[in-house]
Amino acid sequence: MKEIADVLKVHVRTVQNWHKSGLKPIDENSCPLLFLGSTVREYLKAKQKSTKNKLNENEIYCVKCKVGVIPKSDTIAIINTNKKVGKNALLLIIKGICPECSTKIGRFTSTNSISETPWNVKFQQGNERLIDISIPLLNTDKTKEQSHGKH
Repeated sequence: MKEIADVLKVHVRTVQNWHKSGLKPIDENSCPLLFLGSTVREYLKAKQKSTKNKLNENEIYCVKCKVGVIPKSDTIAIINTNKKVGKNALLLIIKGICPECSTKIGRFTSTNSISETPWNVKFQQGNERLIDISIPLLNTDKTKEQSHGKH
């Protein structure tokens, strides 16, 4: 278990919890318990797949509610990051407010894939909530701080 924890950069207790919740060793009666790498990989893939939440095209995942929600319509903003995604698409961020808990929520998309979603109407209209930014989105970026007059 220690070797698995070291390789995956997790705590040994995490691997022990995986074992309790279904990770099968080569021989349950051996000491120490030995696991096949392929078994660990399959277990983690299944675990990850079980926690995925499939969103409808007009939903954004709310981390507080732990479900996909349709944001309040008056809070929706489509942000054009001007970052290239693929050959001829730009990265867009759709932001809004969760109608249940009022948490800020967001979803990534691209100029190519937005045409297949309900967000396309807002994007094509270029509504007043369409924001075009060319500065990096990370709070830690010094150029952003300097461009806003902060030092």
